[in-house]
Amino acid sequence: MKDTEANRSNDPELVSADEDDALPPTRVSRRSWLKAFGAVAASVGLVSGSESLTGEASATGYGYGGAPLVTEFDSVESVSSVSESEPNDHRDNATAVTLETTVSGTLSTAEVDWYSFDVASGKDLYVQYDRNSDAGVSVMALFGPTGQLLNQMYVSSDTAVVLPVTTSTDGSHYVQIVDIKDAAGDYTLLATTGSEPSSGPTQTPYGDGPAPIPGRIQAEDFDVGGEEVSYHDTDEKNRGGTYRDTSVDVEPSQDGDDGYSVGYFKDGEWLEYTVDVTPGTYDITFRVATEKSGRQIDVTLDGTSLGTLDVPTTGDWYTYQTATLSDVSIDADGEHVLRLEAINNGFVLNWVEFASVETATPTETATPTETATTTDTEDDYGELGFGMGGYGGDSQ
Repeated sequence: MKDTEANRSNDPELVSADEDDALPPTRVSRRSWLKAFGAVAASVGLVSGSESLTGEASATGYGYGGAPLVTEFDSVESVSSVSESEPNDHRDNATAVTLETTVSGTLSTAEVDWYSFDVASGKDLYVQYDRNSDAGVSVMALFGPTGQLLNQMYVSSDTAVVLPVTTSTDGSHYVQIVDIKDAAGDYTLLATTGSEPSSGPTQTPYGDGPAPIPGRIQAEDFDVGGEEVSYHDTDEKNRGGTYRDTSVDVEPSQDGDDGYSVGYFKDGEWLEYTVDVTPGTYDITFRVATEKSGRQIDVTLDGTSLGTLDVPTTGDWYTYQTATLSDVSIDADGEHVLRLEAINNGFVLNWVEFASVETATPTETATPTETATTTDTEDDYGELGFGMGGYGGDSQ
């Protein structure tokens, strides 16, 4: 397997601001933004996952002249307008999220992501932002219902950070995530009220949600979370260097599908996938390749074994075959976690597919028709014997 998703977490330094203390809107042009960002690039040591630009002192500390750069709903959009392609690139199309629910996102290069959630007045609101990479610089900004900036934070690490604020207005609040400099990659976002969220890494599905079973799961779409959370890998180098910014070795599959595969598996390494299961009996088919013999994949669902696959020797690292665990009964229903663990070193996995097995309906045995019982009638034929009634004797 290739390497792991770095998603380490420490206790972040929290910076709070009440809504009533929000700074007045000051629109910043793209040129001013980039000019100001030059100060960040020149002193990246000042840009930290534990510092924010919510007040004049901290802003001055960054050399911005006492004013934060994100101060209005659309002030950052001009910065990333070079490539706006995702549905939530504008506040009007913000992705609605539910409080207390962790959501996964992928920040594209030079992009903006918007999220919205409803909060009542007088609530202690916490928004946690957790990047899976420590590369580059991004910003998380929190806005109130009327567009005022409530708090913001510049992030250049893979440590989870939290923005706290006490709300003073009912209604939709907005979070804006911005790629400032080379910060494209996966992340999670959690908005919660009442108590501060844990800063530890959380496991969430990659992409749009849990993978359905029955269905096909691409090996490279393992969960978000990081080392020992959503996968385990024995080294930190991504030998494939593509698709996702993790240490898992993802590379082009070379299987004629223009997709990706996970390779370089070592004994004991594993990948996990959040799945949505329909109970039933399944054939579990794996698309695999290896030059080696004696390789296996251990398959579990929430720790319960579904079987161990013997990986066939295919003759080359990119000559694929399918191998199947047949007639696997799964009683679980709903959301669960599938784990694929390598036994012995050296194979490539493209995908795994769960296909329902049609169980034959037993043919009903026809109920036999009862044979009518004949009832003797008492006709008086007299008494017969072998010597009587014409059989050699006289009838009575």
